[in-house]
Amino acid sequence: MSKERGNEKRTVIVERDGEVTIRQTETVVTEGTEVCIRWRWCILFVILIVFFFLIIGRGSKIRESIDTSERPTTQGQSFVVAEDVSVDTGMMFPDSSKVLLTYDDIDKCDNKDRYSELEIIQHAINELYARKGYHFTDPEWYAYYSNYPWYVDRGLTGEETVEKFNKIELQNMKFLVENRKRIRGY
Repeated sequence: MSKERGNEKRTVIVERDGEVTIRQTETVVTEGTEVCIRWRWCILFVILIVFFFLIIGRGSKIRESIDTSERPTTQGQSFVVAEDVSVDTGMMFPDSSKVLLTYDDIDKCDNKDRYSELEIIQHAINELYARKGYHFTDPEWYAYYSNYPWYVDRGLTGEETVEKFNKIELQNMKFLVENRKRIRGY
């Protein structure tokens, strides 16, 4: 049984057949009614929290499915992002999915002191593949890219990876492969 907490008086205006009547009514408020109202608010609050976390969780899955070339990264090679701000990316050419590469890009590469021109080109080629989730069968390349958070091994073959390239990436791949052949002499 509910305990009676008290009465509430309310004024009600009723219009019936053109006549307006003002009536005073008494409503009995019980503890059970008050508790029920509190539970409704609690349940609504819990539903909103669950909904919020579902949206956040879905957002992180969406972010994971976005092309990793668009995602900011934090390890590897340094490059200038803004005035005097340097970020470590692990990429030779972080914009190679958006910007066509040139001979100047290869010549002015920050890692020119660590790698030969041929090695820089091979890194750039592998970088294009790595961004799309290519599975490196060479343990050295796999270990290299596995150190970076932007690399996600999706188990893709070479052909599957190339199918995911955009037009700029395809042109950059052609440019890099032609230059690799030129350097190798065939």
